Amino acid sequence: MKYGAVIHLQLGQISTVVISSAEMTEEIMKTHYIVFASRPLLVAAKIITYECTDIIFSPYGQYWRNLQKNCTSELLSASWVASFRLIREEEVLNLVETIISNDGLAMNLSQKKFSMTYGITTRVAFGKKCKYQDSFIPVVAEKAKLVSSFFVSEFFPSLQFLDVVSGIYL
Repeated sequence: MKYGAVIHLQLGQISTVVISSAEMTEEIMKTHYIVFASRPLLVAAKIITYECTDIIFSPYGQYWRNLQKNCTSELLSASWVASFRLIREEEVLNLVETIISNDGLAMNLSQKKFSMTYGITTRVAFGKKCKYQDSFIPVVAEKAKLVSSFFVSEFFPSLQFLDVVSGIYL
């Protein structure tokens, strides 16, 4: 069995572990799953997800386990996912056709990818596409940018007051 490296990084006041291989990750998650189950508490995630109450940023605990159980048994069951195969195929085909029809022209592929993902999601959730889809995509992109932003308190928790003073987090 070939293993990668486990690297310890000190990012400000935060201790971080980087695992460089899928095999090593699988091995660590078998024995230390609970230690690594929670994501770091990010300032932007707290703001966007109402104090991290969604499945992505919720800290490990009973609430998270219930979210995971419901998501796995209801939203991501094999039969449920298979039932929307035609929608996924149609949206991907639309994306491919758009790319082909714009042969040689510049296009924002990230925007097209968001549009496809949003189309799949809204059709699965609501049965049809939303007419305001193109207005929604920049909001999602802005949230993704915000979540990946640098906040002093995420690396220096003792300086959390700087986020409040700067008006980022109240």
